[in-house]
Amino acid sequence: MIKRLFLVAVCTAVLPVGGALAQARPPFGSSFSAGEASDAVRQGQHVPLRQVIRQIEAQEGGKMLDAQLVSRGPGQSAVYEVQWLSAVGRRIDFVIDAETGAILARRG
Repeated sequence: MIKRLFLVAVCTAVLPVGGALAQARPPFGSSFSAGEASDAVRQGQHVPLRQVIRQIEAQEGGKMLDAQLVSRGPGQSAVYEVQWLSAVGRRIDFVIDAETGAILARRG
């Protein structure tokens, strides 16, 4: 019982609380939650996904199949990974810099 209380006390003392936990970036390769993505756009850290979609739509026609905001790791900006169906029916995967909206990679 004493060991359990000690462990709870230590964990409580070292774990971040409240806002500090909510502002932490997801680990490398993991997706931001919808709330985290919205917060980042509201704070001006990332361009809105709708801006990215309009940019791709202007270049390719077609429509978005799926998109997510993903962490690239410490010291690197996050990216939007967008799966797109072109006007001619080809699937194209885009990697977009979430801070600038620049297309970093295109596959397909």
